[in-house]
Amino acid sequence: MRQNGWRETFIGHQCGRVMFKDWLQAGLTALMLGAVLTLSGPAKALSPFEIVRDPWRGLAIHGYDPIAYLTDQTAREGDDAHLLVWQDIVWRFANEGNLIIFRADPEFYAPAYGGHDPVAAARGYAAEGDPRLFVVRNERVYLFYSPANRHVFLLDPMQFIEGAERNWPDIAARLPF
Repeated sequence: MRQNGWRETFIGHQCGRVMFKDWLQAGLTALMLGAVLTLSGPAKALSPFEIVRDPWRGLAIHGYDPIAYLTDQTAREGDDAHLLVWQDIVWRFANEGNLIIFRADPEFYAPAYGGHDPVAAARGYAAEGDPRLFVVRNERVYLFYSPANRHVFLLDPMQFIEGAERNWPDIAARLPF
C-alpha cells in the first residue's frame, strides 16, 4: 500500500512505514559493508565466540551501542537503521556517527573481554556482562554481570583488570562455540 511515497513494509519483527528508497539504500549499504569487511578480513583480537550477544537476535552486546558509553556516558540501545557486521556479529549504533567511529577501530571500541565481566574473569571464569551495568576506565568499556560485581570492581579496578588480563586467554579458549 502506497501513500504519499510511503510503503507499508515489514522490518524484522515490526511492521512500520518507511520510504522504500531509504529501505533499499540501507539494504544495499549493509551488503556493501559486508563485502568490504569480508574482503579486508576480520580483526584478530576477539573471536566471534568471545563477544557477548543476545541469544534471540544475535546482536552484539544485546543491541547496545558500544560508542555511546564513551560519548554519552550512558547505555543506549542501538537502532536498526545503523548496523555494522564485525566478527560475523551484527553491532547496532544509535546514529551514523557512532557507527563510523566504531568501524575505524572496532578492537579499541568493543567492550573489554567481548563484554564479559572483568571481575568474573579475574576470578577465573566467564560471565556475560549486562550492557546496562558498565564502567568506563582509561577509555575502555567494562560490562558487569551484576551490580555487586560492578561495585567490587570500583573498589580496586586495577586488581581486577590485571587478573582478567592474566586469565582471559584461558577463559576465552574454554568458551563454548
